[in-house]
Amino acid sequence: MKKLDIKQVVDNNLCHSCGACVPICHVNAISFLQNNIGQYLPSIDYDICTICCTLCYKVCPGININEKSVEYLSNLNDPFLGDTFNTLIGRANDPEIFHNAQSGGLVTQTLIYLMKKKEIRGALVVQGISIDDKYTTNAYIATTPDEIINSQHSKYIPTNLLVIAKKIEKLDYPIAVVGLSCHIHGLDNLINKNNRLIKNLKSNIKYKFGLICDGLFTYAAIDYFENKSKITKIYDLIFRDKHNNNYIDAYTNIKGRTNNYLLKNNHRFQLKEIIKPPRCRICFDKMNIFADISFGDPWGIEGYDKKLGDSLIITRNKKGNHLIDKMLKDGAITAKIVSYSEAVNGQKINFKKSEVLHFTEAYKSLGFKIPFVNEMIIKENNININANNKFKAQKYISTFLELNKKDRKKIIKYIEKKISFNLIRNKIKYIINKLLRIIYEKH
Repeated sequence: MKKLDIKQVVDNNLCHSCGACVPICHVNAISFLQNNIGQYLPSIDYDICTICCTLCYKVCPGININEKSVEYLSNLNDPFLGDTFNTLIGRANDPEIFHNAQSGGLVTQTLIYLMKKKEIRGALVVQGISIDDKYTTNAYIATTPDEIINSQHSKYIPTNLLVIAKKIEKLDYPIAVVGLSCHIHGLDNLINKNNRLIKNLKSNIKYKFGLICDGLFTYAAIDYFENKSKITKIYDLIFRDKHNNNYIDAYTNIKGRTNNYLLKNNHRFQLKEIIKPPRCRICFDKMNIFADISFGDPWGIEGYDKKLGDSLIITRNKKGNHLIDKMLKDGAITAKIVSYSEAVNGQKINFKKSEVLHFTEAYKSLGFKIPFVNEMIIKENNININANNKFKAQKYISTFLELNKKDRKKIIKYIEKKISFNLIRNKIKYIINKLLRIIYEKH
């Protein structure tokens, strides 16, 4: 019988790279390593881990969510949407924060507002850094407004945010946590396990701010950016730089020591179609429903700034709603109420439901375990299975796994050829459609 530990999660392609397994391990046997395709996955040193305590498996949001979360989901009309108090779009009123932001700067403004009001003294955020000539991400606790501003812009590559949970537990001040849905799930698992290793974690976290997420790249994206830009050492990376082109069609800004390289957004879209981890495709929680407030892009909503951007704000509970009300009253932000259904349509949640269903079915047909919550959600949402979509999902997963067997250089060469072919094909399609429209209009 196989040990029930985090290796089972990795072997079944269910790891989110959230890092929750590291602080729960009482013998410090878990570390994170990159695989060939650039996923950031936990590895167990079995010379240190000599007993099967199963804690790393139990706390992993890739396979489990805690009983309180299951109960909450079972009482929802739609688990893909969650509970809402208010839905707004808006922006930071501080010009420095707004100018430096990827969109409306609401997350940064909210953290700094709380810090100035002395409701928190720190924030768990992600920064982009360059280590050993490679761009990567790093989870850290920002304790000043400048540190928070320096962490602006979303990082679309894996970050094991929760590895520093023990450090959070030992703080003597409250903080806010900013994370993807997998980070929030992992955090809730750590808190609700009530384990002696993480016993004071809950009391030090005052707010949970969730980012709406449609999946990540692997670290192979960084190699692709390096090759395209010919920048041998990336010092900073703005995946969507609204000041280059515009907010909607923002270029990727790849920054070296002395020069920058701008890459059109269609490369970013193509990368996601090739190297988005399959686990992201079976994640139901795009909208980050367990956060106090969810933040994201206001796609599909009338009236947002298409050049400089605004932020979508979804308050999930009384605490989150009260905070946004205070910030509006104090003039920290400008925002207006919008329809949640409009936001949901803009985020293409119906497509997400279909993706989760078909990739979950593909996982099962390929012999992989699936999370209990997926079984529960699929049963309750009654989505029809399309055989063609299921086949495409199987093909995607199989191609991704086969690609991971190659070395990194061959993987990047494959990605470059695939993207080049797709971009040429899309350009030809665009020209043909344009010609057909002209012919149709003449007749």
